[in-house]
Amino acid sequence: MDISGTVAAFSTQTGASVWNTSSDTGYFSSGLYQSTDKVYGGGSVATVGCIDKSTGKFQWNFYGQIATDLWEKRAPDNVIIEGNNVASIDGGVSVHNADTGALLW
Repeated sequence: MDISGTVAAFSTQTGASVWNTSSDTGYFSSGLYQSTDKVYGGGSVATVGCIDKSTGKFQWNFYGQIATDLWEKRAPDNVIIEGNNVASIDGGVSVHNADTGALLW
């Protein structure tokens, strides 16, 4: 991942590029977190996004709405994937459906 929002995957065997993609929201300032088949990242204003691990295609993005508590969230310290939930933790917690990005709480 670079500061411009490009996320890239490389072969662990050869170092060759497997895929690269760009986020329309800029970079995931908290880093990337992977599950078995997806890669997740988080940024400020409660941004959480999901990329298909094998293709690099963006699956979904979630953005906090202006003038809400979510809008004021900083980039998460951690993103935790548990079952079908993705939690963005940064002094507060937002939990999303891992498949759709829908805010659960």
